[in-house]
Amino acid sequence: MGSGDTTATKAKGFGPDSVWITNTGLFTFNPSISSIRGTFLGLASTASNTTGPESLRPKFDQTGYHHFNRSFGVGAAAGPISIPDTINPSWYSFPEVGFLSKASCMYNDSSAFGIRYLAQNDITYNLRFQANGTLANGMNVIREFNQITPQRHDIFIWSVAYAERKTYISLAVDPTLPTDPYDFKRFDKVQCEINYEPRNFSVKVNATAKTMLASTSNDAAVPWPDYGDAVLSGLDNPFRHYPADESMYFGSQLGHSIVVNINQLRLIRNESDSTEDKNNATMFQGLEEYFESLYDNGIGMLSATRLIGANKTTPVVAAVGLPAIKYGEPIYICTVLAINIIVLIAFVVEAVRTRGWAHMASLELSDVASVVLTASNGGTALAEKVYQTTPEEIGHIRLRLRKTVGDWEALTIQESGSDGSLDVKG
Repeated sequence: MGSGDTTATKAKGFGPDSVWITNTGLFTFNPSISSIRGTFLGLASTASNTTGPESLRPKFDQTGYHHFNRSFGVGAAAGPISIPDTINPSWYSFPEVGFLSKASCMYNDSSAFGIRYLAQNDITYNLRFQANGTLANGMNVIREFNQITPQRHDIFIWSVAYAERKTYISLAVDPTLPTDPYDFKRFDKVQCEINYEPRNFSVKVNATAKTMLASTSNDAAVPWPDYGDAVLSGLDNPFRHYPADESMYFGSQLGHSIVVNINQLRLIRNESDSTEDKNNATMFQGLEEYFESLYDNGIGMLSATRLIGANKTTPVVAAVGLPAIKYGEPIYICTVLAINIIVLIAFVVEAVRTRGWAHMASLELSDVASVVLTASNGGTALAEKVYQTTPEEIGHIRLRLRKTVGDWEALTIQESGSDGSLDVKG
């Protein structure tokens, strides 16, 4: 594969966050900035609708590429990075180490994660709150993000932490309300866990159709990469910001995007609103696929930013397919043969007509002198013949092109029936 884009422009206006902008997109180590957060939520909200083998998921950048099913965080180089010494390849494939992430969710009535109100005034629509408690592994949640909302049923929060090669996620809402207009109440006391397994992936890129397929096998175990903990823990802070980076007016947009994904999964399963979600199987699957999409794109974004912003690349051997004509194909052979036969027939016909080109006219129409002399000689002969011909015979005068004095050629009078006469009647 090629080298990083060292011409990427570091964008201003993002405070302490490092953000690079190129013609292939916006890249950052902080996926919580609004431009990236919106893209990630949109992709995750359709995760359950794109799980089939032929389903396409848009890549998070502006390259126009799509993944067949999940990306697993690999293939970030496709689009932003070029292949050296190659022009317009049809396809290429390369190996890449990635993480096979698997999310699992469940209810835990003893969950110690919840909402801590800092101010409560329902009459003035002034509710300030923050996350509070512990995660499933006993880690204290970070309570630094104070939030505000007008109504309690707008609230949807989560907290995220990576530890011991796992990511822990706890969800909470205000469960005390009698109404649930946004379907958020079911998420209270839900705990999720994401496990990661390093794998060797083969990434095949169709550069013409702009699609990618990441595949892996169980052939050999891959040791835990030395960068693994740093990468995965680096997503804690950005994703912990996701519930806090919005006003939550008219309901949390984060919560809405999860509900959209679950509802699409219900449609795929032909479940109506009245269908019982036994053991909450549909809800948990929708949540799990949502988080897998979020972390696939998060890992991919960090990888792409490392290439574009930090110019950190690892050379790999890539197989490349280039456009070519297969000369042995029957359609090609038949087409060329037909053209050659037509040319040969035209050649033979012209050779017979001109007696092997022995009597071809040497009149050169592009030569002014040749045209003037030929016209003059022929015109004089024609006038003399007409002068000597009776009116009844004038209609039978024939012309032909023949050599005259000085090897010039002219239109001359030829009696009717003479060989080589040109049936041009005066």
